[in-house]
Amino acid sequence: MDRATNRARGGFTLIELLVVMAIIAVLAGLVVASVSKLRSRALVATATTQISSLEGAVNNYRSSTTIFPNAGAPAPKDDPEGLFRALCTGNPRLGGDRESYIDVGEWPEEQIGVWPGSYRQGPEAQYDKPSPEQLDFSGGDYTPLVLLDPWGHPYHYVEWDSHPRNRRQLAGGQFRARGNQKFAIWSDGPNGINEWGEGDDVTSWK
Repeated sequence: MDRATNRARGGFTLIELLVVMAIIAVLAGLVVASVSKLRSRALVATATTQISSLEGAVNNYRSSTTIFPNAGAPAPKDDPEGLFRALCTGNPRLGGDRESYIDVGEWPEEQIGVWPGSYRQGPEAQYDKPSPEQLDFSGGDYTPLVLLDPWGHPYHYVEWDSHPRNRRQLAGGQFRARGNQKFAIWSDGPNGINEWGEGDDVTSWK
């Protein structure tokens, strides 16, 4: 019986097994990378769709009230809580407008967070989930809440329309109105870092 026959009966050699395992590992890595890219694109598409919905709701709010959410503030302010209060409560006492508010039941409840008063930093930052009682806006009690993007970070919102053109910027000048913008809405995007509309931020204007 020759060596080839013995080898066939003995199965794969160690080197052959290692080569097969290496090929499988490479293929698995390619599949994981492809799935990750597809998921990232899907989340960006979701954020783009949600921002478009928010734009429509903000414009509806203005049609019903003659002003945009947060109009009349002393200076432009990045105020995600003000956006939620105006669009989602449906309670005029809280600033909401019953004719144009977003029904919380139509917005994913897992994308609503309790607003601690300022942004939490970093892509791993988490916001507490509201209780059913905190999502009931029929009474006078109100817990500050925000709308979260698909990555779990608050959507940014700035109202420009009620401010003179030469003052349509945030303190420090790090963010300014573009052209005839009445307001701006944007997400920090996949990296969870506010880049003021640049980088991988998902915005209402590009």
